[in-house]
Amino acid sequence: MDRSQAVWQEWITKIQSWGLASLCATLMDGLSPIALLSAQILYFGQPIINPFLSSRQMIGLIDLLEDPEAYQVFKYELRKAAAL
Repeated sequence: MDRSQAVWQEWITKIQSWGLASLCATLMDGLSPIALLSAQILYFGQPIINPFLSSRQMIGLIDLLEDPEAYQVFKYELRKAAAL
């Protein structure tokens, strides 16, 4: 399993435990047109964001936002987790 995918699975588990999987997937539907732009903003905002996210999490998030296929898979996994 790729490092980013391991981070994504941790996020799905955490989001599901909070009961927010469906809400997050819905938000991702609406925000998908700006996902790539968001990744670029994260690149530039790393010095500000680093205290809140580990570099492993930051890379995982940027990878997720830059890859439309991974973005769709993550949403699908969130919806699947919400159905459990």
